[in-house]
Amino acid sequence: MQNNFISLDSDDVILIDDNAFKVSKLKMLIEQQLQGQLNRRTYNENSLESGASILQTLSNLTLNSNQISLAEMNYLYTNQCQILKINNSGWQKGKINIKVFVSHLQPHTNKVDIVFIPELENAKEYDALLEDMFKILSED
Repeated sequence: MQNNFISLDSDDVILIDDNAFKVSKLKMLIEQQLQGQLNRRTYNENSLESGASILQTLSNLTLNSNQISLAEMNYLYTNQCQILKINNSGWQKGKINIKVFVSHLQPHTNKVDIVFIPELENAKEYDALLEDMFKILSED
């Protein structure tokens, strides 16, 4: 089964729980929150001295005695939502995928993309059809 991703325009509206956001506003809020969270400093629990930023900490992996520096990281967040597209009638249920690209070396290239995956209107019909097929196969 294939997911049909729908690109969202900056003026489309996303409803998550009881909170509605224009796509452009949601992207801006995510970027601001992400920047603030990733730039927070870690602390040595014994000395309570300031350490590296969370982004710096996450971008360095240690495998045995080798340290691997990750220049780029991608995150994917998925959430149930409804969207209201411009020039479309009514709310549409589905999920949003929020893709976040973070560059430790070039922070100005950080990017947030949001795509919508509509809920299949006839998903219950497919489920019933598959269930019938499994019953027939199990009888043989």
